[in-house]
Amino acid sequence: VRGTGGIPWFSYAFATLVIAIVVRLLTYPFAQSSFKMMRQMRALQPVLEQLKQQYEGRELLEKQQELFRRQGVNQFSGCLAMFLPLPFMVWVYHVMRAYRFEFEQGTFLWINPGLAKATSGLVAPNLGMHDNLLLVLYAVSMYVTQRMMVTDKTQEKQQKITALVFSVVFLVMMYFWRLPSAFLLYWLAFNILSTAQQMWVNKQMAPVAVVELPQVVTAKGTGVPKQHKKRRR
Repeated sequence: VRGTGGIPWFSYAFATLVIAIVVRLLTYPFAQSSFKMMRQMRALQPVLEQLKQQYEGRELLEKQQELFRRQGVNQFSGCLAMFLPLPFMVWVYHVMRAYRFEFEQGTFLWINPGLAKATSGLVAPNLGMHDNLLLVLYAVSMYVTQRMMVTDKTQEKQQKITALVFSVVFLVMMYFWRLPSAFLLYWLAFNILSTAQQMWVNKQMAPVAVVELPQVVTAKGTGVPKQHKKRRR
């Protein structure tokens, strides 16, 4: 905050946004790998569906792993990108809780004492208090992010409902857990940056070349591609 001028209506919010940008840059390479994996998985869905129709159980798993090896897909590359931001989030949360009284000096757009009084507390008077509008905006951004993470088009409708339910449940839970609006602002900014990166990756990456099913699927117990013999008349 001192580095950004110590101005109440600017510095506290801007310092929060700078922290979100720095954390996003630190986790950028891992997120890039995760988004690339999701794009590859989406391209492989037609082949995976055909495998499910012809195999089951352990043999199906072996054929899927064979397909992933041929295409260079690492299913676990997204795990690190998912959990890496958590330590930073915990750190930022504890810092903002510790400096909650200092953040009560900061304001941001609609977060100010005048508007808070006019709306009877619907919005926060400062960045140290809970803000309902920021919470709603974050829930919306979470729903959009989860929709973009869909890799199986056959389950797109179900995942759409799941994303909506999860966002609503999160909204209700966080409404009763009165987080400082400074932390909600950090969370929202980080999520927007993540979504923007995923959109950029989807736009810039070339389509994934998918191996045709006959080149991957083999006859049971032979290791030889299935062939249809011509019938003699």
